[in-house]
Formats: sequence, C-alpha cells, structure tokens
Amino acid sequence: MVAVDRSLYVASKGAVVKSHSFLALDHCKEGVRVNCVCPVPTMTPMLKSSLDRDGEGAAEAGLGVPRGRVAERDEISSVVGFLLSPKGNLAPGAVWAVGRGRRICRP
Repeated sequence: MVAVDRSLYVASKGAVVKSHSFLALDHCKEGVRVNCVCPVPTMTPMLKSSLDRDGEGAAEAGLGVPRGRVAERDEISSVVGFLLSPKGNLAPGAVWAVGRGRRICRP
C-alpha cells in the first residue's frame, strides 16, 4: 500500500471497527450478528498484482505481522465461515484481529 493518504486509510478502518459495535447492539435482539474481521495482509490477486508491480516480495509485505508472512485466503475465510455458522452464534458483535494477536486500527 502506498503511504500517500494514511490518515484516510486509518480513519476508514477506525470507522468500521467502531460502527460495527453499534450495529451489533441495535440488532442483536433480532438475531443479527455484526462482526468485524481485521486480517493481516492476505494474498489475494489484488495484493499479488501490487507486490509484482512495486517489486516488493510477499516476505517483505509480511514484515509487520507476528508470523512474518502474509495470510492465505483460506486462513481468513475459515474465520468468516465460523462466524457465519451456528457455532458463531455467541459472537454477535466482536472485532476479530485475524493473524495479528491484537486489536488493530492502523496500517
């Protein structure tokens, strides 16, 4: 990601993280679950294209990540699958910082 407008990027992440909790509170009695998944950089076609174009490798993209690598799509989708399943019923409004080991709201 180009660090041109980090303030806009951080503000948008913060807005998603904060607003999901109010949506969850407003609709949990209706059985609606509103969770926020904040993954580490994930190897998607868009990220791969960006890394190839910028000459940055996947290892360099994962430097700020505790495991030291970008995530694969199935690692993130398994968390989303859990949240959508009946097993995720007791998670009506949480922030899931997948791969970071901490809640995130920064690039």
